[in-house]
Amino acid sequence: MSAKVLSKPEKPHTFSDDMESLLWVVHYCSLLYLPHNLDADSMQCIIHELYDDSVLLRGEMRGGYAKAANRIDRSMTENIEFTNADLQKWLDDVMDLHGPKGLFDEAAERLWKDPENLETLWRSFLATHTLVRDDRIENEFPDPDTYHDRPEGSHVTFVPPPPPVSPVPAKRPVEGEPQVGCGGGARSVKRQRADPSVAESLRRSDRLRSHSGPPAPPPAKRANPKGTAAKQRAATSTNMRTSRRPSTAS
Repeated sequence: MSAKVLSKPEKPHTFSDDMESLLWVVHYCSLLYLPHNLDADSMQCIIHELYDDSVLLRGEMRGGYAKAANRIDRSMTENIEFTNADLQKWLDDVMDLHGPKGLFDEAAERLWKDPENLETLWRSFLATHTLVRDDRIENEFPDPDTYHDRPEGSHVTFVPPPPPVSPVPAKRPVEGEPQVGCGGGARSVKRQRADPSVAESLRRSDRLRSHSGPPAPPPAKRANPKGTAAKQRAATSTNMRTSRRPSTAS
């Protein structure tokens, strides 16, 4: 697969991705079945970095990062020398068309996206080169599962932890009901007794009220001397007028 399909699977799959995939298929098969200068360890490392390495991002497997880097610096392929010089030239020319070594170039990107350029390169190669026949070999390739001598992984089934339990609201203690204290022992809740000094003062006040008898009536209002004298003068004046009035009897 192309670097973009592996690293950005959400992007649209284009024809140029298939062209890049063709390049990597030829390169992968050449590593496995054609003579070259890599030993078994180096070949295993190249295959792992270019074709097997991946990471899990947001629940999706992504890869192709070594392919994208190799497009710029050829760090994964420039030290590989195939015995078949014609095959070596085809791989180098197609990689240069895919992206020239160095910084990213938009003009080169447009050349790769046009499939006519790859077709022209291939037709020219077939017209000027003759491919060798019957040169297949079986290169020694360590088993990826045992190459690093890693212990076998655990196959214990994952069991998720139980959900958190909501705390039970505290129950109000009831008088006489056993309660569990901090020490684990049961204790009974008893009504709290009043302070003896306060209770004694209340009882003494009750005794004093019972011995004192009924409450005294409120004091009478004091007479107003000025008002009483005025009333007496008014009554005397009235009597005098009455005694001076002549009698109407004949």
